[in-house]
Amino acid sequence: MKLKTDEFNRIFLVDDFKPYGAIAFQKHKDGTASVYQTAEDEVTKHAFENLYESAEFSREEIIEGLQKVIDFFKENE
Repeated sequence: MKLKTDEFNRIFLVDDFKPYGAIAFQKHKDGTASVYQTAEDEVTKHAFENLYESAEFSREEIIEGLQKVIDFFKENE
């Protein structure tokens, strides 16, 4: 996994496959966050972008949700 950022205030969790897939987190000025999937393959990337689909969370929701994901994966260590 790699972490990437861009000039649009987004952070990407990128897998190690070729072409890669990624989960994007975009932080907005009001503190909310959008989460969506993207890809390296241009056809797939444009298909995702044309959906205009993302999950929207408040600052508190994204922090709490990501902490629950972390805890979930740490349970079986």
